[in-house]
Amino acid sequence: MVQLYRKGNYCEILFDESEGIFEMRWLEEAAQMSEETFKEIFLSYANLTEQYAPFGVLVYNTGEPYIVLPHLQEWVDRNITPRSQEAGVKSIAVVVKGDSIVAQIAVEQLIDEPNARQYVHRFFDSVESAKTWLIKQKTRMGMMQ
Repeated sequence: MVQLYRKGNYCEILFDESEGIFEMRWLEEAAQMSEETFKEIFLSYANLTEQYAPFGVLVYNTGEPYIVLPHLQEWVDRNITPRSQEAGVKSIAVVVKGDSIVAQIAVEQLIDEPNARQYVHRFFDSVESAKTWLIKQKTRMGMMQ
């Protein structure tokens, strides 16, 4: 069962406890958020990963993507990635809208930061295929619950 753990104007964080998957659903207004709000959302995400220890994370936008500037990419890599990895996050599935090459590049740059390179990650064009892949990854890694 999927439960909502964080709801805001820019992002919702949900957890499917049976599959061990967090969903970061970036909302319509996400492109307009401040850097401070971006950091607050990721700090909340890190706290939740430490509390619930998900195996994987599914990330997708419902609107225009927030462009993560290089200094924020580095901030996430230093302050968030080690915490989520320590909590057990192994795989990240990113859903990118077909025409959103900018969003894919921004996420690729974020995942290419030194600490984030330890994640197994892949891009998808649908939430369903991304979730299926995460479940298969968990099975492959012998992490069935």
